[in-house]
Amino acid sequence: MGLFDKLSGNGSPEVDAAVDSLEAGLPDGWRFAGLKDQLVGRRPVKHQTFGAWAKGPEGPVAALALDPVAAVEELGRLVAGSATLATAWAPPALDRSGEQRREPWAALSDTAEEDTARERLEAMLPEGSVLSPLDEERFGPFTIHALTVHLPDGSGIAAMTTDGLAAYDAMVARLRGELAASPTWCLRG
Repeated sequence: MGLFDKLSGNGSPEVDAAVDSLEAGLPDGWRFAGLKDQLVGRRPVKHQTFGAWAKGPEGPVAALALDPVAAVEELGRLVAGSATLATAWAPPALDRSGEQRREPWAALSDTAEEDTARERLEAMLPEGSVLSPLDEERFGPFTIHALTVHLPDGSGIAAMTTDGLAAYDAMVARLRGELAASPTWCLRG
């Protein structure tokens, strides 16, 4: 498979080298399946997120990061068994202080449970915060659900999970300091 078949969004020499190194070190039965660049979250805050995934005897695995090389390198650690799996991710905050504040899209709740979760989360947000609607994006075999918040200080934060309703709980945990920001997120299918 050529690089362009595996990679969407970035073909830099650093990414090429990371993919080559990953593929050379994969154990028997494993294969690198892709790297995708996706904007995750909805207005007013979007995180440019890179997801790298592989398939092997234990099923699919993925690593997400805000940098393509970090995603590929973390995927290598995950396949090797030296990365930590998590059910939710709080990527590093984004500095949005220089950007014009934009109104979010309208909430797009699918269920009464989601409406309740959203109301509970909105009650926790500092005054002047802007909560996005729930977003859903695909990285290979994984569907990621994300909520983003534009905080009054101009920063943007996110919480991501593989379950839509759980994204609200993850954001609540992030706001309480129970879900710490980390540079990467590892998943197993």
